[in-house]
Amino acid sequence: MDAVLIQAIGFVAMAFCIGSYQVKSGRGLILCKTAGDVLYVVHYLLLGSYSGCAALGVSAVNQIVYSFRGRKKWADWKGWHWLFSVLLIAACLLVWRGSFRVSNACAMASMLSVTLTIWSDNGQVMRLNKLFCAGPLWVIYTIAAGSISNLLCEIIGMVSAAVGICRYRQNERENPTQRREEHGSI
Repeated sequence: MDAVLIQAIGFVAMAFCIGSYQVKSGRGLILCKTAGDVLYVVHYLLLGSYSGCAALGVSAVNQIVYSFRGRKKWADWKGWHWLFSVLLIAACLLVWRGSFRVSNACAMASMLSVTLTIWSDNGQVMRLNKLFCAGPLWVIYTIAAGSISNLLCEIIGMVSAAVGICRYRQNERENPTQRREEHGSI
């Protein structure tokens, strides 16, 4: 497939992922990010980068299940985050080819941190994870995989997460009663 088309799919995914950190509610953040992650699964599949494809695929399913929390009884099960953590590790280990690569370990660790922080029900925790853990680890992976759009997405996404942190902290100072809506339970 044409390299320009593969990168274009990545740039569409990038728009969803970057925009997600400016969505006020945690549920909206997750749904917008999931749309981007599904497009990135296609992007990495076309790049032949199967660790990223597996990690994002499991992460996207995790996010879909999470988005049903509080709406569907089956989605309220307390063990989902552990199940998806194990599935993520298994999926990444299955697609690793040859010897151990730091970039593959970074992909797995990045998505594992995303899986665990999503279930925190706290948009602020999700943004902090993006800024200090998941984002930097995924940058390493995207460089190794050759994804121009996802590298830009991670850098811009980390900046977007930082802006969201500052923006919602400022709102909290101005109106402390909205704290639960902005940072807490989704």
